[in-house]
Amino acid sequence: MASNQIDPLWLAMSKLRRGKLEDCINLCNEILSSNPGDQAAWLTKCKAVVKQNYLDDIELDEEGVAEVLMDEHSMASVPRYLQCHLFGRSCKLF
Repeated sequence: MASNQIDPLWLAMSKLRRGKLEDCINLCNEILSSNPGDQAAWLTKCKAVVKQNYLDDIELDEEGVAEVLMDEHSMASVPRYLQCHLFGRSCKLF
């Protein structure tokens, strides 16, 4: 490696920190193709793959506003018929 080139492992770790996971994985693959026993490259690649495929299960459990409002099993908050004040008879809402 010439003195004016950036170390590929350092560049891969930089890409990992910045969230450019595909670039990080590709750089690690290049490093590992020439030196399959490079443990730092393996660790960096594993971190990138885990970060890329990470699924936050807490977000899946939270119900959004639409799910709360559109719940079919909830009780109605208003009756289906209201008394019309103008004519004194029931008016259908739904």
